[in-house]
Amino acid sequence: MSETNVLLVLASIFVTVVAFIYGAYLLWRGINLPGRMKTSKRLQQLYASGVSREEALSLLRTETLSSSSILDAIYKEVPRLVSMHRLIEQAGIHLSLTRFMLIQVVLSAACIFFLSRFTTVEPTLAILLGLALGLYLPYWYIRHRCDVRREMFKAQLPDALDYIARSLRAGNPFNAAIKQVGKEMPEPISDEFAITFDEINFGLEFELAMHGLYERTQSEEIRYFVTAVILQRSTGGNLAEILNRISAIIRARASTQKEIRILSAEMRQSAMVLFMLPIFVAGAILLVNPDYLSVLLESDAGTIVIGAQIFFMVLGFIIVRRMVSFRV
Repeated sequence: MSETNVLLVLASIFVTVVAFIYGAYLLWRGINLPGRMKTSKRLQQLYASGVSREEALSLLRTETLSSSSILDAIYKEVPRLVSMHRLIEQAGIHLSLTRFMLIQVVLSAACIFFLSRFTTVEPTLAILLGLALGLYLPYWYIRHRCDVRREMFKAQLPDALDYIARSLRAGNPFNAAIKQVGKEMPEPISDEFAITFDEINFGLEFELAMHGLYERTQSEEIRYFVTAVILQRSTGGNLAEILNRISAIIRARASTQKEIRILSAEMRQSAMVLFMLPIFVAGAILLVNPDYLSVLLESDAGTIVIGAQIFFMVLGFIIVRRMVSFRV
């Protein structure tokens, strides 16, 4: 066994042992400290809304990214980690930032071990590919869950605005209306409005609480709602009628977006077929006659040709996708 392979195996064993010990510690904390889980979740959700320490001082005694004061201080010095924490909260996943990074480390170690043990990839390339996969796959999953949750929130928002409008017409104050949305509506919109109500109820300034709602959801539709409520609070007007109009606009916008997706479906599928067809053809040729493409695979010029082809395929796919993407 070469020296590089020995170092790779030792590094994988070290990462696995550290991950196992830390995982056992987290399991012990979860078993012995169940009473802190709910409070910790609410604190993380509030900090993910974008409220700074000074602004939330009257509402929270502390807001943390980690149960460890040392790790919390380190995390807050790295803007990328703070953004990642907010993204996890926007995805609605009950996962701490430390555990997320632990998952990335363990997955990276597993990918490196698999690539070095079961494939013929060079050790250096195996390490790079393993790190790339281990770091990107959890991030991709969080982004996907965040997009799904945002779409669900967008679909539920018109009904929530109509509900608030009916409650205002019945004589209820705005705070009571959003409290009822937090109780009666399904997730995820109920969770976000419940957090907003708690922020207002516990003394956070109204505008900060509304802006926090937008920061947690990052939805363009909720920005219309937040802007209308803040303006109505400062200038006056019939808020119930405004909310009904916003609800109608959001429904019309969603209907237009669906119509655009239907009309552009053929072009999007054509782009996918054109992108995947060369890959399937090359794979079929390799299975039927492996020597046919040996010139491309074994020569430097062939490698350049393959790289250029992949580049132009990806570029064409991106251009076609941009051509059928419309902002409504």
